[in-house]
Amino acid sequence: PALAECIQGDLAEIPPFAVLQMLEMGRKTGVLQVGTDSGTGSLWLVDGAPVHAETKSQRGFDAAIAIANAASGRFSFEPSRAAPEHTVQASVTELLLEASRYLDENS
Repeated sequence: PALAECIQGDLAEIPPFAVLQMLEMGRKTGVLQVGTDSGTGSLWLVDGAPVHAETKSQRGFDAAIAIANAASGRFSFEPSRAAPEHTVQASVTELLLEASRYLDENS
């Protein structure tokens, strides 16, 4: 069997918000994995909507915000990986607005 196609790249070139918007527009299902100096994070999507996120120290919406705000490192998207659980109930737009607000408040 052929390996599932994977999208990957450098967050300095394509920031997480752009990757998430592309996955949302394509209504993709799978897991976005982000690797930064502070560790790795995983954000599961179903039909382009975030349903679960995990980082080393966070789960759910807070983890999704941390992933959306990653400024450097690598990302990859693996299609069709099922989420282990559902901890996020927000659209990509809601997530990105909250992530942007978080950056404003903490800068």
